Amino acid sequence: MSIFGKDRRFSAYTVGLLATSVLVPGLAGFFSVILYLASKFEEFSWFINSDGTRAYGFGSAFAVGGWLLSAVTGRNYARAAGANPAEYAKLKEIFDVLTARAAAAQPTTNDQATALAEAQVNLAYAAPSFAAEGPQRPSLRWGTGDAYLDLRERLHRAEEALIEVEPVSLAVGEAGYDVRRIEGGRFADSKRLLADIAAAQAALAQDPNNAAARAKLRQVRRAINEYRDSLRGGLIRARNHLFATAVYASTNAYALLGVAMIWGASRGAILAATVFYLIGATVGLFRQLQLASTATTTQEDYGLESMRLIQTPLFSGLAAIGGVVLLSIVPALTPAPATQPSGSRTAATTVTTSTTTTTATPAATPTSTTRTIPSLESIFDLNRNEMGLVIAAIFGLTPTLLVARLRAQSEGLKAGLKSSELGGETTAG
Repeated sequence: MSIFGKDRRFSAYTVGLLATSVLVPGLAGFFSVILYLASKFEEFSWFINSDGTRAYGFGSAFAVGGWLLSAVTGRNYARAAGANPAEYAKLKEIFDVLTARAAAAQPTTNDQATALAEAQVNLAYAAPSFAAEGPQRPSLRWGTGDAYLDLRERLHRAEEALIEVEPVSLAVGEAGYDVRRIEGGRFADSKRLLADIAAAQAALAQDPNNAAARAKLRQVRRAINEYRDSLRGGLIRARNHLFATAVYASTNAYALLGVAMIWGASRGAILAATVFYLIGATVGLFRQLQLASTATTTQEDYGLESMRLIQTPLFSGLAAIGGVVLLSIVPALTPAPATQPSGSRTAATTVTTSTTTTTATPAATPTSTTRTIPSLESIFDLNRNEMGLVIAAIFGLTPTLLVARLRAQSEGLKAGLKSSELGGETTAG
């Protein structure tokens, strides 16, 4: 029984709600703005959008309704075969191969029997995830990718244990593949790992049942697997962190929209803010697509790239609105240069017939021009702030600078996976 009750469909639906929650603020904002702007036209002016408060409230209600419907399709994120079909198919293949190897294993010593039992325990743990009816418990961990990593680590433990039981020819062949992966990878202790493999291969050539040599090969395989799994874990953490950030940022943005609409912002101001947002979002999205086209690796990223495409319009649009407000207010906060009144003189000389008298007059005091902070109505006015369109486009690119750095980090993780696999996964990858 899952934590959501006996009905597994209800559990899967709840997971679908959580997985699609990132879409709710965007849908709510879209419906609220459309309703409010449409009320300008008499044929679209109804009770539900007669003012900003009603438009915001009914827009939120429509978004919640759409969320409840979209969560039906989001139920797949609760199951191993639905959240990431490509990763699931790869792990299923690994599981089938390891199961066949475990069934064919014939331990001859107590150590080998123990290793086989260890492999079978890990395979038994993974077996429910590959059952014909799917995993026994729908879980959000499939949607976040954590369950895939956990499953892969279990398969790795089974693979490593089978090294102590399988025929010597297979063990030596796997060791040769490990050599190529270490040479192509970025292992900190690659020299030691290569030396261990060479020593183990030499020992097995003399005695195929050398338990110490097989244990050494098992340790090397574990070092490789843990290195690769740590890279996958980094991709999953980056993806989940980005998901949470997008949810919080979009919720705050929608709350800010609500304050403006309930406080009585005009339709013109809401329209201008929407235009600035869309310009920034479009520019940011095109930049993101450009970065995606230059990606050099095709490794599984557990939805990280898709999450970037979702959050880029959000962050770029918010940056565009913030940039327009910032550059409209900052000049008013900058002290204006002092100016001297025209025609003023610092001294006057009066000449008479009898005496010459010089009369000094006080120096004229420079006058300064007072700058006032523009109102939000004037900032969010497309007729009076046409420059805001250009500013929105420029600031729409600023979030992509941070995204580019994050992308470089994730590309480094994927490059590490690619370099240590040399063109393809082994039995357990």
